[in-house]
Amino acid sequence: MSYVPSTHDRRSAGRPACFATVLCAIALGALALVLAPAQPRASAAPPAPAPVPAGPRLIDAAAVRGTIAAEGRAPVIVLLRDPAPRLAADAVRLPAVAAAQSAVLAALPAGAWRTTRRYELLAALAGDVDGRGLAVLLGHPGVQSVEPDRENVPMGPVLSPSMLREQRPLIGVDRVFEEFGLSGEGVRVAVIDTGIDADHPDLEDDLIDQRCFSARGGCGSNNATEGPDADDEDGHGTSVAGIITSKGVNAPLGIAPDAEIVAIRVFDDRTSARSSDIVAGFDWLERNRQRLKVKVVNMSLGSRDPFVGNCDNDDAARAEAVKRLVQRGVAVFAASGNQGSDNGMAAPACIRDVIAVAASYDGTLGRMPPNGEFGGSGCFDPTSSAMTITCFSSINRSLDLVAPGAWTTVPQMGGGARQTAGTSNASPVAAAVAALLIQAEDGMRHAEVRRTLTSTGTNVRKLENTQDFPLIDAYAAVASLGLPTATPDGPPPTTTPAPTDTPAPSATPTASATPTIAPTGAPLPSATAVPTDAAATATASATSPPQDTPEPTQPSPDSAPIYLPIARTE
Repeated sequence: MSYVPSTHDRRSAGRPACFATVLCAIALGALALVLAPAQPRASAAPPAPAPVPAGPRLIDAAAVRGTIAAEGRAPVIVLLRDPAPRLAADAVRLPAVAAAQSAVLAALPAGAWRTTRRYELLAALAGDVDGRGLAVLLGHPGVQSVEPDRENVPMGPVLSPSMLREQRPLIGVDRVFEEFGLSGEGVRVAVIDTGIDADHPDLEDDLIDQRCFSARGGCGSNNATEGPDADDEDGHGTSVAGIITSKGVNAPLGIAPDAEIVAIRVFDDRTSARSSDIVAGFDWLERNRQRLKVKVVNMSLGSRDPFVGNCDNDDAARAEAVKRLVQRGVAVFAASGNQGSDNGMAAPACIRDVIAVAASYDGTLGRMPPNGEFGGSGCFDPTSSAMTITCFSSINRSLDLVAPGAWTTVPQMGGGARQTAGTSNASPVAAAVAALLIQAEDGMRHAEVRRTLTSTGTNVRKLENTQDFPLIDAYAAVASLGLPTATPDGPPPTTTPAPTDTPAPSATPTASATPTIAPTGAPLPSATAVPTDAAATATASATSPPQDTPEPTQPSPDSAPIYLPIARTE
């Protein structure tokens, strides 16, 4: 019998036979994969190139290049790229910084550079450079920035009728003494200033250590650029230290009378300094931190011109020196400046890590000054009160605190006391309150001090200004820590000398100055009243040489006080 193909067989003729449709599909798919041309695999994205550090930055190029053009060389501070973690152990950081410094110095042509400061823990150098050396520095991969080593000039105080004894109760310090038994005992405060009169009766037991840094010489009897003695030759540092720790013998009791002082002199015998000297003070404090155990630093000094906003980029080396100490737990304070700006503060107060302090009046004093205007700021306050920021205080949105600074009776170099005003007085008031806080809570660091003081103050403002800032309140700050009350063992407020009669005005001025850091070189305007009486001006000229800083006499309600310009011109 012949075979007759079925319908299915006839449809399948001439095709590969498959016993199952599914198996056939799989086989054909596999064959297609084998015969299909290979597709290129997507390649992985190339790794991103490592960021190339920006070249060295020349800060205030016009000043640096202009000085080189005029004088052949310019004093500068060279901040290096950090060769080790900021808080690395000294055993790691010291050799790393030294090696980085040596690498930069080795690249400089002979005669193009003269070193004035070689820091230990701060990766930086200070020295005088010519045009050839500047070109090398700005092309060196180990250099981060080059900035002018700015001159530091004095900013002087003025006199007025009230005293530190009025400031203590105003901000609650007497209550802190009485209720919490706090007097700053065991807390060390570094005062970076003109030095200290360690023999003054109000200060003779306070000095723990001292150091002098002066690029132009003036340290010790051999006129060195560095030395172990911080003898005050101006008086300002003595006054600032007294606001903190006065024992109440000649001047009123200080805010933290049992605190201890580490005095760092950074001004020469002409009351002039460089930024590199102040940086050296910070470097020395950090290098000796285990021995000195400083918890607070006060700088009652500031630049002639205010800076709008943060000035870390303009004051790079000092900002890094401050940051290093702040990260070690030290609280750093500075005066906001006496220029009277409403939109700027002096350096170093404008540095982000500095607690900036402006000055308020310590009572209702009427028009201030009674005659004329405050020198430098060219301002006056038609009325004044404890809730008024002085018109000469420089402020901006970065200001942290306000503290009484007009007017203050302070120890005078050589003995006795004098009365002054300025943001230079306000800053040590705040620094001393910080010492009280740290005595109460030993582990308190910079950020906690700043937060506690700013959050417990009462808002105050300048006249005709809408910006509010916290007036320091020592009692509220200490009470916020939740401490039990106690009977103080230290000196009670009643040890303050009794007020004396207001002396009659005198036309004979005495020297007085408040140092500040000037970005250029001209003297810093002071918070000193300018005479409006030509006779007063003539009298001042006849009794005081131009380079001196005259001190006006104490005014009384029935007298016309003499107000004199006090900023030195060199």
